[in-house]
Amino acid sequence: MGTRVTELRLINEDDQALLMTGSSDGSIKIFKDYDAKNQTTILTSFSALPRPDPNSTDFSLTMDWLQTRGEILTAGDSKSIRVWSALTELLSNVSCVKNLN
Repeated sequence: MGTRVTELRLINEDDQALLMTGSSDGSIKIFKDYDAKNQTTILTSFSALPRPDPNSTDFSLTMDWLQTRGEILTAGDSKSIRVWSALTELLSNVSCVKNLN
């Protein structure tokens, strides 16, 4: 089963811009030289969110980049927001979202 890109972000734009993608399998990939034909290099890839149902194609990962902190905020089809350190690729915080109903 293939995956689809659900989010794209340019990060580190003041230095060497990188392309960060979020996919329907819950993974994040960061690329350098994304604008150079046949020279794109993947710098890292990691699973940012577990998919609730591995057979589902409806899963969406959404993310945001905090430049000053070097952190990636991720959320998806769950009640938590995960904060990842881009430098170490380690989970630094998980916040649970309470039901507002």
